[in-house]
Amino acid sequence: MTIPRQLGCRRDPVDTRDKQYTDVMGAMPVGMPSFKEGYDVEERFGALPDNSQGSAYDCVAEGGTEDLNMTIKVFCLSVRKDDWVFLSPRDAYSQIYIKPNGAASPRDFYKLANKVGVCEDRFLPTRPNGQPLTETFARKRDDLLPNPIYWKIRSYYSISSTNIQAITQAIFSNHGCGGAYFPTGGAMGHFIFFRGYGMHNGRMALKYRDTYEPFTKWIYLKDNNYYLQDGTAIDLAGIWTCEAGDWKPYQKKEVTTDMVRKCWQKRKDLRDAFPASLNLICYYDNSSYSIYDWARDHYDELLEAQDFSGIVKIKGTNFYFYVAPESKPVCSVQELEGKEITEIDPSEAPDYGINLLDGRHLDFVELTLIETLWNYLKLFFNWFSR
Repeated sequence: MTIPRQLGCRRDPVDTRDKQYTDVMGAMPVGMPSFKEGYDVEERFGALPDNSQGSAYDCVAEGGTEDLNMTIKVFCLSVRKDDWVFLSPRDAYSQIYIKPNGAASPRDFYKLANKVGVCEDRFLPTRPNGQPLTETFARKRDDLLPNPIYWKIRSYYSISSTNIQAITQAIFSNHGCGGAYFPTGGAMGHFIFFRGYGMHNGRMALKYRDTYEPFTKWIYLKDNNYYLQDGTAIDLAGIWTCEAGDWKPYQKKEVTTDMVRKCWQKRKDLRDAFPASLNLICYYDNSSYSIYDWARDHYDELLEAQDFSGIVKIKGTNFYFYVAPESKPVCSVQELEGKEITEIDPSEAPDYGINLLDGRHLDFVELTLIETLWNYLKLFFNWFSR
């Protein structure tokens, strides 16, 4: 066994905003087996199917959905008394793959699962009729069936590869976890689902489900370094876990421009509070269709509006606006990530009142509003004083 030729996992850049599993894991659970005793979540709750990623670079989506599938399985057994629910690796990968060559970041997968969710595989089959998976097909999503059911995680945590106790505790408490191994010093690696732990050839080891045959393999620890079971030295990184049972299945409702305009027309009280000359593009948030999704689907409208200085939310409503001053150059949709959100109370609009939206953020990006608050105050003062 050697390192796979299809390395589809990019190392996660360091981000101090990542939540750490060590902050929430607590003491070792009562009854957690030792390395000598061993533990395998698939032996306890049932085996996942053997799925090959073929020639695709979608290992992050494959291993990530296996992690989610197993925790959903336990959740369904304890709460809904249902059988397996399988999520679609293709739904995830087609939204997070890195252009132009493919591959993905583990952090991006878990953020997607948290912010947007991943739909069930029956609505976007990854291997219809058992066909081998290719990179081209893994990126395709125009055949998504109507009214798909999505599953969202509410929390996810990073785990340091140097803390094997935290890794094994996540495997036991959260019914497995996702992680990646890399050729020593390499930038690209292979993402897998850690299903258990135990002793392998006399050494502490992590048992994982692979997307290449044989599907069950081991990574062992020797002198604080990790090795594949054939002795190949590797780096372990990109390890993530989500809380077991922390789930929210839902059906995504698509939002159209007509829906937005109709909603806005019904709110005469809000329209009267804002001068028509503001030239704002509006968007109605139904909590399952993100601002970033809307912008991606209305790229032409954003270009026509030129650049925007920020995003405005009307206090007490679900209405958002892109502020598009005419003095700015044409924008790029990618610039949506990181844009600040400003909240305005309609009753204070003539007095250019502005409040911060604590805790609100765009998909994949944390708010940084204070740095530009003064610029917004001046900008809105000019607009509302017309």
